[in-house]
Amino acid sequence: MPEPSAAREYLAQLVGELITGAHDYFLPIEAVEKARRALRSGNDTLDRIDGVREGLGSCASDYGPVRNARDYEPPDEHDVAAIIDRRFGPVEAIFGDRDDG
Repeated sequence: MPEPSAAREYLAQLVGELITGAHDYFLPIEAVEKARRALRSGNDTLDRIDGVREGLGSCASDYGPVRNARDYEPPDEHDVAAIIDRRFGPVEAIFGDRDDG
């Protein structure tokens, strides 16, 4: 578990990023996991995100406040890696690598 000060710093950074930055891209949680795996294996993250975006199944963005979220493009390749690292790296460090396939 992180120290309380590290947890507060992470949460402050996360909230700051979410309320001050532009988020005009498609990157739902379902695509994050697929993109994370692609990053680790050296595959194209954008293909994985587009697979969710263009897929027929539902995703979290279908139920959010943004209409037609799938109309947005994914972030560029470099931004995907940075977003995943900033937002999910500390959480992943707590639980370790739990790749199930």
